[in-house]
Amino acid sequence: MSFILFFFITISFCLDLELISDGFNKPVYVCSAEDNKNDLYVVEQGGKIIKIDSLNNKSTFLDIQNKIKKPNFPGDERGLLGMAFHPKYKQNGFFFLNYIDKEENTIISRFKYNKKKNKFDETLLIKIKQPYANHNGGQLEFGPDGYLYIALGDGGSSGDPDGNAQNLNSLLGKILRIDVNDSYYKIPANNPFKNNENAHDEIWAYGLRNPWRFSFNFKENLICIADVGQNAWEEINIQKAETGGLNYGWSAFEGSHPYMESSIKEQSEPTFEYSSNANYARTLAGFKQKNNVTGCSVTGGYFYEGTEITEIKDFYLFSDYCTGKFWGLKKENNRYILKEFSDQILKNIDKQLYVSSFGKDSSGNIYVVNHSGEIYKIIE
Repeated sequence: MSFILFFFITISFCLDLELISDGFNKPVYVCSAEDNKNDLYVVEQGGKIIKIDSLNNKSTFLDIQNKIKKPNFPGDERGLLGMAFHPKYKQNGFFFLNYIDKEENTIISRFKYNKKKNKFDETLLIKIKQPYANHNGGQLEFGPDGYLYIALGDGGSSGDPDGNAQNLNSLLGKILRIDVNDSYYKIPANNPFKNNENAHDEIWAYGLRNPWRFSFNFKENLICIADVGQNAWEEINIQKAETGGLNYGWSAFEGSHPYMESSIKEQSEPTFEYSSNANYARTLAGFKQKNNVTGCSVTGGYFYEGTEITEIKDFYLFSDYCTGKFWGLKKENNRYILKEFSDQILKNIDKQLYVSSFGKDSSGNIYVVNHSGEIYKIIE
């Protein structure tokens, strides 16, 4: 096992949040299509996708409220959770959704607008039974290789009672990787468990509790996975995107720390971890956390690859749902440097942020999603 050393540095340059739009119902994600329009698509947990055009006009892009299991209590993580546009969306019109249906299954589907029928056609790709109301994962992203990556949590409850994360015969607690460039989907030839009779072909990585957002750094060919911890540690894993088959340790490990007695002796060590010392129940009740706590539910973000803010270029930006604090990780001299910029980025925000996600447009700008209903853009 090896650890990457960190230095903590307080930054002094000016960052800010610009309100792009508000009035959303439990937004959990925002993204854009690679069509040079820079329209934003806001994913609402309740089942709608709202488009924001370049003039900040809002319109309903898609409504699947009749298909999903709507969240109906605090901490209910079900609903519409993720969206990704095909890299060739301008040519083929494909986009993909990750949602929990009324029968409590994770659904991965492809959508395309049908002009003759004046509606979107849905093609079901993957259906997975979810045993509990939490730890559903939800992220969809296309990697540098053009394949679709899918995040799935361990199925929920507490402590992975069904042992899904370490079970290669379960798709839960995994990152999946599939080829969706044809009419259905195929397994990429170099998937690590392809043709392994003791594992699902779709699995790319395993040993994850609830990967709440992952992303790619296309420039450096990296995958960045933020995994929400149980009671003690939140973790971020960054490694080369082509490295498949890694075991991130859950539920034998929480972060780099043993959690449950297991035959698993080694894991892929987290790039960064921090103490889960905030009170989640307090967050669900709508109360602000104490200033001296770090958080209790990591929200993964993106590497900043835009051009407008040179000071955070090549930083991986992330937050915590329970505290709304913001940090960045940047690799310098073969080690990752941690910088907190909560004070700067939140200086003009007069309320608690519950950061449910980050988003990125085709120009590399990064957006912050507040679960209470707002979309912000990080600016200088």
